[in-house]
Amino acid sequence: MNLLFVVNNPKDWPLEIPGVTVVPARSYLTDAQYFEDRSAKVFNLCRSYKYQSAGYYVSLLAAARGQHPLPSLSTIQDLRSPGVARLLSEDLEELMQRTLKPLQVAEFSMNIFFGRCGDSAYDTLAWNLFGIFETPLLRADFVLRDADGTVIAEGPRELRDMGFLNRAGSAMNSDALRYEKQLIDDWLRRDLRPAIAQR
Repeated sequence: MNLLFVVNNPKDWPLEIPGVTVVPARSYLTDAQYFEDRSAKVFNLCRSYKYQSAGYYVSLLAAARGQHPLPSLSTIQDLRSPGVARLLSEDLEELMQRTLKPLQVAEFSMNIFFGRCGDSAYDTLAWNLFGIFETPLLRADFVLRDADGTVIAEGPRELRDMGFLNRAGSAMNSDALRYEKQLIDDWLRRDLRPAIAQR
């Protein structure tokens, strides 16, 4: 099976993974070499999945070509639906409470990479979210509400620096999640710890 990581710009993915071909979205959409390979598995890592974006069309064409994209078009549509997010929060309420309550913060964001988040304390929640929204990269924002449902605090955190791949240590490191862990550590140091210190 041919594994394709489709990205907007291959320079955004400076990582060599055996058995994985990194393909620019434009090439995937237009080059004939990607049309016929029905055994390919397409991981759509484009920056956006908005309607009519390159990421949207990558998943659309991969599905039409029988290449089983991740995320699928139905997942992309679910990610844009506030109703699905509400149902999700009801389905995972107990798990979210059990996982996030020890943090004692009003807001928390988790970056999920292929169902893992880099911290084993949150892996069960990350895996359950991945089971619902099968997308290679997902940011989940959690907001604390009072008993009346009023938001106490909220605010998304974005991945701002994909250069973490260059700082994550030796390529000989045997930890398969070393890059993700470094990204999470950087995010915690930059955003979460100062917010906790202010409380």
